[in-house]
Amino acid sequence: MARRNNTGQAMRHPEFWNGVPCYACEWETVMKTMVMGCPAERTLNALGGRWKIFIVVSLFAGTMRYSDLMRRINNGGARVVTHKMLTQDLRQLEASGLVQRVVYDEVPPKVEYSLTPLGLTLRPVVEAMIAWGGEYGLDLLDAPCDTGVRIAAPLGVD
Repeated sequence: MARRNNTGQAMRHPEFWNGVPCYACEWETVMKTMVMGCPAERTLNALGGRWKIFIVVSLFAGTMRYSDLMRRINNGGARVVTHKMLTQDLRQLEASGLVQRVVYDEVPPKVEYSLTPLGLTLRPVVEAMIAWGGEYGLDLLDAPCDTGVRIAAPLGVD
């Protein structure tokens, strides 16, 4: 396995050191496979974080402005997402191609967020997570937890 030294040049790294297997190389290969190759891990990375699920579920209802998202996620004070965390998670979702951000050239500035076609494919995933959490979630926690978040009907459907 090729390694890089502190100057960035490739170094030869033997599989064995004095007849003993290099477990660091083996562990590195296992970790790369887990992080890069596992579809479930990639899904969790895309949706991981305290607020991303709430953002995605809120955007299932359609396009929203920042303040509308903040109000919907905070649910009348039941949860408190800070501006910093909401902005950070929105940027990460946008960078991963799940959320689209549209800025209108107006004064005051108008910014709208919506799910991309890729983001809309998360609906069955999130619904399955909600169903599983409703059925088995209490087995994991001592106290019940109602998030108050419900999947909105698709646009144009009552």
